[in-house]
Amino acid sequence: MRSLAAALLTLAVACGGSDMTGPTRRVALGQSFELRVGETATIGGELLVVGFAGVSSDSRCPIDVICVWAGEATVELTLRRLPRPEDIVELKTPGAPQARYDGYTVEVRALLPAPRASQPTDPSSYVVTLVVERS
Repeated sequence: MRSLAAALLTLAVACGGSDMTGPTRRVALGQSFELRVGETATIGGELLVVGFAGVSSDSRCPIDVICVWAGEATVELTLRRLPRPEDIVELKTPGAPQARYDGYTVEVRALLPAPRASQPTDPSSYVVTLVVERS
């Protein structure tokens, strides 16, 4: 059954199973992994595809200033359990940036780069570190 699921996942991704335009790679359930904006990852034989759409807002305190408030960033992820349609979730960091999706928990562990007051962050330079586990 696992080989059938893996074959279906491979076929779905090859046939445009994800709306993201970047490369797709395979990661293990429970393994920490990084995604750049536009990239997707398939989670083991789970028929689950996670994509990093981008950062819709970033008010985190720049690393080159002193702030009273740490600020937050909003990370946009796409989640898709084949053969269902893609869903978009927004997670705010810091705090408890987790989303529950179809029996899974997706957690943001880190978001880089840290902002700098002296220069704006290029939206394409963001890298998110995620972990996906069964709920």
